[in-house]
Amino acid sequence: ESKYLYVLDPPNRRLVVINKGGKLINQYYSEVFDDLKDFAVNEIEKKIYLLNDKKIFGIPAISLPVCEELRQAKVQT
Repeated sequence: ESKYLYVLDPPNRRLVVINKGGKLINQYYSEVFDDLKDFAVNEIEKKIYLLNDKKIFGIPAISLPVCEELRQAKVQT
């Protein structure tokens, strides 16, 4: 289970990352995010994928610490 909540905010061209206490962890913004539709997060590999119209952007999620439980789950599978 993730420690973070991810909020796609298409009108403001961003993806917001907050912890479950409501503290802002990071936000990913770009002028090219003019038609955000969906996203996926791989916390183990620290990668975020954003679907903008018909393009997929892969960006590093360097601000996210890797959750040890997630790392162990990947090893066990």
